[in-house]
Amino acid sequence: MFKYAEDFQALDEDALDIQGRKLFDASINRNLITRDIAEHALVHLLNEPLRHGMPIANAHGHNWLWYGWKYEPRAGTALFEANSFDNAKHLPRDTLIDWRNLEKDSPRKFNQFVMNSHEDYDLEGAYYASLMSDALKQERIGISNLIDTSDKIYTFWDLGIRASDTTAIWFVQFIGHGIHLVDYYENYGEGMAHYSSLLNQKGYTYGAHYLPPDVSTRMQGAEISNRLDVMRRLRNEPCIPVERHRVSERINATRDIVPKCKFDQKCRVGVEALNHYQKKRNPILSTEVKPVFFPEPLHDWASNGADAFGLIGVVYRYIPVGGQVLGFTGAYPNMVIDENEYETEDLLEVV
Repeated sequence: MFKYAEDFQALDEDALDIQGRKLFDASINRNLITRDIAEHALVHLLNEPLRHGMPIANAHGHNWLWYGWKYEPRAGTALFEANSFDNAKHLPRDTLIDWRNLEKDSPRKFNQFVMNSHEDYDLEGAYYASLMSDALKQERIGISNLIDTSDKIYTFWDLGIRASDTTAIWFVQFIGHGIHLVDYYENYGEGMAHYSSLLNQKGYTYGAHYLPPDVSTRMQGAEISNRLDVMRRLRNEPCIPVERHRVSERINATRDIVPKCKFDQKCRVGVEALNHYQKKRNPILSTEVKPVFFPEPLHDWASNGADAFGLIGVVYRYIPVGGQVLGFTGAYPNMVIDENEYETEDLLEVV
């Protein structure tokens, strides 16, 4: 922001609102900052008009700032990036020393937090950051019109258990040895009828729908026993529940398939979930210098999209797609339950 500090007096006659933000889902943060600037504007209008709103942040890879102002620029906005040391004379010597040390100790963090590089995904504890960075550099992310309209689409789901949980769906084509992610959708508080209607609205030709293990959880007292039954009544295509499996199995399977994947630009939100899917931080053992993580994933907004994607990996390894197991390695998974169990009343909220 202060790269052009010498010219900052040009704003002296303007009412200026400066906002800073931490890490959130890109769309959430953009909405928050827009709302906050609007609220500040109302206050300023009592005295003088607010002509500029200025959010500031480090690049931190493809975070909310990148999505909101670089990837999807909006009319009436402008992005200014400080990515050199042209203004070094305005900075404290200690700061410059710290930055040079960071450049030696952690080049990726230096590129993101100092040079404002958008070329890498690098969130501490993220499972797929390096793989997604490779996909970005190889231009396998953000492709236009990736879909092959002559081929069938297979969907892979993660279901929201409670009404407040997100349901995520990946739309996938298997082309040769490649995996094409052609679309993505997520929502919450809706029943299976909503998602079936969405599938129809997309206009795709479907091969099958792969659903997580909890789709078969029975609901005593409900007119229909489970959501798998609901789905099968709504759809003509095969609806296939995937057996329960270890989280580690899903993560390893995902790591295997990411190098085979290409992502359509319609999958932006899903890609962001993969970038931010991370281990749960241990707040007691972690320090500012060295974070320590629990072995299990953090459950946050990124979990649903990442778990649905993980189902692609498991199916690719072990379950037939179009009559063929595409990525069978010769070893079968250890299908052990280590997922959370849910009460029937939780499931009833979302049928």
